[in-house]
Amino acid sequence: MQGDREAAAVVFDTGEEASLQFSVMKGGSDPTTTAEADVVVVPQEELDQMNMGYVQIPADCYTFDGHVSFASEQQYNSVKVVFNVANLETFMATLTSTQIPVIALKIASSDATINAEKDRLIRTLTVQRPKVGFSSETVNLGMAVG
Repeated sequence: MQGDREAAAVVFDTGEEASLQFSVMKGGSDPTTTAEADVVVVPQEELDQMNMGYVQIPADCYTFDGHVSFASEQQYNSVKVVFNVANLETFMATLTSTQIPVIALKIASSDATINAEKDRLIRTLTVQRPKVGFSSETVNLGMAVG
């Protein structure tokens, strides 16, 4: 997967769909081969072994289609995770201060070798409402002295 293995992500609560999109890359010695892969959720047991306080968000907080197919000419595919912000906020309200909500995903494939350095993606999540307002205003008064 392309990008940092672990990073923060902000989910904006706008009353509309919130999403996170990432790319799954195909590489290797013969980039013209076809390949199939599945993006799957990292089990909580694997997150616990990291000793970081990560808590996988429940399945009712998101949806995604994790199956990716690479035609011979394709170098990458996109996967979009769509969040149910109301459910995510409800879940996050149950966490203690030492628990960190994440969406943690990894790649699995039966016909391709997975790069162990880029096999997973962990995003620590926060929910924010967008803020709008006026910026500071500068007023210039041109005065003629006469």
